[in-house]
Amino acid sequence: MEEDSKNFTTIVTHDGQYEFNKVPFGLCNSLGIFQRFINHVFRDLLKEGIVIIYMDDIIIPSIDELGGIKRLSRVLQTASEYGLELNVKKYNFLKSKIEFLGYIIENGKMRLSLDKATAVQNFREPKSIKQVQSFLGLTVYFRKFIQNYAIIAKAWSNLLRDNTEFYFVPEQKSAFQTLKQKLSENPVLHIFKQGVKLELHTDARKFGYGAILFQQSDDIKFHPIHIMSK
Repeated sequence: MEEDSKNFTTIVTHDGQYEFNKVPFGLCNSLGIFQRFINHVFRDLLKEGIVIIYMDDIIIPSIDELGGIKRLSRVLQTASEYGLELNVKKYNFLKSKIEFLGYIIENGKMRLSLDKATAVQNFREPKSIKQVQSFLGLTVYFRKFIQNYAIIAKAWSNLLRDNTEFYFVPEQKSAFQTLKQKLSENPVLHIFKQGVKLELHTDARKFGYGAILFQQSDDIKFHPIHIMSK
């Protein structure tokens, strides 16, 4: 932490005055500072597609075991050069299936993790605007799995306006059940592959539009890799 910033973290106790020398958890800027630092450390590996990083979670994707070992070696070398300390107990090496940011990633595909899928299924019918916001916050994270998500969720748009009293009519109940059902069907997206044929399907209506990006797989069929709507 820079000298000029330390005084803003000062804590006064009966034993004296204390201040942080390093950026602590809990400050509004801590996450951004940490992410910027990590991105700087692994900037070359990020450009080459060797790592995927979110905060302190790092994925090292690879086609085969040998490639994975070579990439892992570069990541460890880079971390060593910057003096980063790594917790080996939290590492999983050479895995074909991982859980990352609420997704299960396996064999070039991704789907919802069991915890997230269960959270959606166990969500009870909203009884307040705050509960509607919570449900939308949970499902919007996975909107790329759901065709016409924005059109379905539009049923709640009036509820989210300022100074609106809560009501839950059949249209909104149907939207609630539809989103739960679609996410309970264990939807799968294929992961993008460089240099493989793509197809973009679009749909536009008076009250919304959407698109699905498909990519050809090893079975010659086209599978969705991303779904959007607005």
